[in-house]
Amino acid sequence: MIDVLVSGTNTVLQDLGRVGYRKFGVPSAGAMDAHSARLANQLIGNPDNTPVLEFIGQGPVLRFNSPGLISIRGAKFNVRVNNELIDINLPYSINEGDQLTFGTALEGLYGYLAIQGGFNAPMVLGSASFYEGITPEARIRKGDKLFFNSNVDQLNFPSYSTKIIEVLNYSSCEIMVTKGPEFEKLSNQTQDLLENEEFILSNEINRMGYRLIGNLEIRGFEILTSPVQPGTIQLTPSGQLIVLMRDGQTTGGYARILQLSEISLSVLAQKRPGEKINFKFKNID
Repeated sequence: MIDVLVSGTNTVLQDLGRVGYRKFGVPSAGAMDAHSARLANQLIGNPDNTPVLEFIGQGPVLRFNSPGLISIRGAKFNVRVNNELIDINLPYSINEGDQLTFGTALEGLYGYLAIQGGFNAPMVLGSASFYEGITPEARIRKGDKLFFNSNVDQLNFPSYSTKIIEVLNYSSCEIMVTKGPEFEKLSNQTQDLLENEEFILSNEINRMGYRLIGNLEIRGFEILTSPVQPGTIQLTPSGQLIVLMRDGQTTGGYARILQLSEISLSVLAQKRPGEKINFKFKNID
């Protein structure tokens, strides 16, 4: 069991999200940086979809009442166990009574803590991912107790005989996209601008969507309400670009001009307000 001494910012439990329920209006949810969540689990031998602790910007302070094997991935944090800095590039064995403290993110936004055996959380519609109105809890709070399914008698350090997924280049400004359903309805000039323009992340970013700021003097158009998904980039009638993220809605009435790849969605999730990006088009013809 783990005592939450300080909750951190927007700390939640996430796995890889809900599959098969978007047709009922249920968002997918899941880890914002799914790539890092998978890697955290793989480093300690968990299945990819095992629930992990996700936090943004400022991590939690946790006291372990049972031993466990942990791994930490995602944004770069200074992490301490009992006030001593630890190396977060390898699995770390936690002892009973240890206090784990995360500082403020030095690079990136979203951090992930995995524990061997996985955190214990109710499964709702096939997923443990927190989402307000769907799961019993929407956020981890100070004073909460977290339970995990670890074999305390024998911690299992993986041999890494299986392939570990590669760490992404989060510093890259290039975001890989494909053309969305309404892309071809844009003028040739607008299409060229989208491919060559530099965009800045606004302060309006959260688990539902990221707004982008550019110098494009273009206007979008409304469409009949149509399906959207995480990574869909909408162009509003006022000319704003909105990237739908993991908690984004399931349908929308703005032009769906671009679509992020799964990998690009993880990279974008770690970008901070004020950072610049540009789109790199992937040819799937």
